[in-house]
Amino acid sequence: MIFLPLCILSSTLILVVFKLLERFRINIVTAIVINYFTAATLGYLAGDRSTFAPLAADWVIMALLIGFFFVFMFYVIAYSTRVAGITVTSLTTKLSVAIPVLFSIIRFSEEVTFLKVSGMVLALAAIAMIVYRPQDKRAGVVAMVILPMVLFFGAGFIDSMIKYAQEMYVTERDTLHFPTFTFMVASVISLLVRVTRGGSKSDARWYHIIGGGMALGMVNFGSLYFMVMALESGFLDSSVVFGINHIGIVLLSAFIGAVIFSERLSILNRSGIAVAVIAITALLYA
Repeated sequence: MIFLPLCILSSTLILVVFKLLERFRINIVTAIVINYFTAATLGYLAGDRSTFAPLAADWVIMALLIGFFFVFMFYVIAYSTRVAGITVTSLTTKLSVAIPVLFSIIRFSEEVTFLKVSGMVLALAAIAMIVYRPQDKRAGVVAMVILPMVLFFGAGFIDSMIKYAQEMYVTERDTLHFPTFTFMVASVISLLVRVTRGGSKSDARWYHIIGGGMALGMVNFGSLYFMVMALESGFLDSSVVFGINHIGIVLLSAFIGAVIFSERLSILNRSGIAVAVIAITALLYA
């Protein structure tokens, strides 16, 4: 059970680190490369290196795909945040939890109960209520239609692939090897992107850039590793794990935003927090 709260904490800290990178004017493109190399190194050092043979593993194709989509979705999120705004980007990404939940129920025949369905419906409503912020309505079709669709299906596809790999290929011995190799793939791809496309100059000192990238890598590794462990534990159905994880990230992010970054919550946002508590309670008892 401890792995799910740790996953929520790690995933939320990713958003906090991104916020700090922006505040210290650290080049995001460079930081993301350092982030993936840090995450890969952590996994390699923490695991059993004598049994690390990813190219011979059954899950190697899945790791290659997930690693590629990690980098791809990062740039989609960055672009969407700029042209569509934080509201559309955050909301669409979080609502994508519906895809892995449905995938887990259909593909692995997980039980469908009234509490589970009610909890998921309340969770989706709560996410929308907490994340919503008034925004500029002048954005075009790309910003308001195409990008949200890419974000929704892309984020949901990644979570579904992680669940499929964990269920079908990842053994207990591979629990660390799988996320480690996934981050290795992402590090190589992000480095190629950095070299070919370059990045804007940063006002930050080099040790701030390295420190920021390493901090991002540590929490990024934790988010994937603890997610795999939470799914592997079997304590809760994976559909419940995904639901609680996403809504937990939104709740903790809202709390940190209000307390640390002085972000104001509207009445709708606060009402969403109350709905979220009910949703989590329903999912835990599902």
